[in-house]
Amino acid sequence: MGHPLFRYLGGYIWWIFVKFCKTKIEDEQKMENAARNIFTSIVMIIFIAFVCIKNFKI
Repeated sequence: MGHPLFRYLGGYIWWIFVKFCKTKIEDEQKMENAARNIFTSIVMIIFIAFVCIKNFKI
């Protein structure tokens, strides 16, 4: 299910910003958390795009 890049990226973001590196990264990137990780990565991409557009007037 889903793209592995978005799943791994979202798991990494979740692991840093929500779990504060208290769990194993492998547990956060498991297939059972795929939907949450994909959603997290998409939200982060949208946030970064919004910040770039606002700051650089693209």
